[in-house]
Amino acid sequence: MRGCDLRQVLILASLLLLGACSSERHFGMDTLWPFGNPNAPIASGETAQRALGNSPPVTPIAPQAGNVWPGPVQPVPTIADQQKQMTQPLGDAYTPSLPSPYPPGVTPPTDADLSGADFSAAPGATATKVEPK
Repeated sequence: MRGCDLRQVLILASLLLLGACSSERHFGMDTLWPFGNPNAPIASGETAQRALGNSPPVTPIAPQAGNVWPGPVQPVPTIADQQKQMTQPLGDAYTPSLPSPYPPGVTPPTDADLSGADFSAAPGATATKVEPK
């Protein structure tokens, strides 16, 4: 008699625990409704249709005309190529990826242009505006 009471309590507790995240009405509708789960997501995508066993209408991808590849693969530089670049002065082998900060027609100053310039300042000096010549 006592075992039967414990079994009934366990069944009742398990049913209450199953419906703990929703109401009894939602729990009953989701588990007993004969027409499917009304709360299920709408399966209209291609992947969902394939998962349900249907074959969705798929538009084939048409090939593009012409050559769409950027070109042949560049060879991997060897150690000899790296050593050739090491004999060049720093910056000669470098090609900047950004456009020049100077306007068109203006070239950056070279070392010869800056050779006579003195960029040092005396202690306690104040900044002054220099007018272009």
